[in-house]
Amino acid sequence: MKLQPKVRKSILVSTLFLCSLAPTAFAQSASFAQTALNFVPFIAQDVNDSSLSVINIDAFVIDIGTGTRFSIINNSGIDGNYITATRPTVTQIYWDMNAPLVPTSTSFNAALSSPTVNFTSGGSPSNLPGGTNISFSADYRFSPINPQVKNGLDPSETGVFDFQGVSYSQVLAGLTDGTLRIGMHIQEVGINGNDSKSFVNQAIPEPSSILLLFGTTLLGVLRRRR
Repeated sequence: MKLQPKVRKSILVSTLFLCSLAPTAFAQSASFAQTALNFVPFIAQDVNDSSLSVINIDAFVIDIGTGTRFSIINNSGIDGNYITATRPTVTQIYWDMNAPLVPTSTSFNAALSSPTVNFTSGGSPSNLPGGTNISFSADYRFSPINPQVKNGLDPSETGVFDFQGVSYSQVLAGLTDGTLRIGMHIQEVGINGNDSKSFVNQAIPEPSSILLLFGTTLLGVLRRRR
């Protein structure tokens, strides 16, 4: 399985970090299970658009015991051209979830989100713009309260969403086999901020691929130490 560059980079960073942990610290951190996600444009003409390569949206999927938490971060680095302190802005977030992923409740966690971020359940459009091109059909969605570009996710901001009643292991399985996808509508895109684009998460690699990359990286680290 060929890994996307962003996925490979995130796994390499995580691997090197884990290698540096003492055994006791690793055991303690294991009780707070989480997985990192990256997001990419999926419409054909956007995939190789250099102006979109500077948009960096990440997420952490976190086990909270009673359900699963999605912490979504606009990590786009300010460059003074395409990225400023207030744009581009994530204005809609969509979850395409198939059975058995049926949460008992979903909510925006304002206490853990950035102070100027304020989302509510629902909103329009009801599906990820362009999502029909990849058979994306939203089952759950959140939108910022009006004005959306003011209350959405600007660069360096975080939005946290809690899905109760779906286990972390179920979510992880869905993200691996593609039965769970997360999409985002991003506004104020481009040098003048007049465009909008849709992004979707990259599927996380199969466990065997992670173990292979982990072993290869660890072997390289040990060889360099010799």
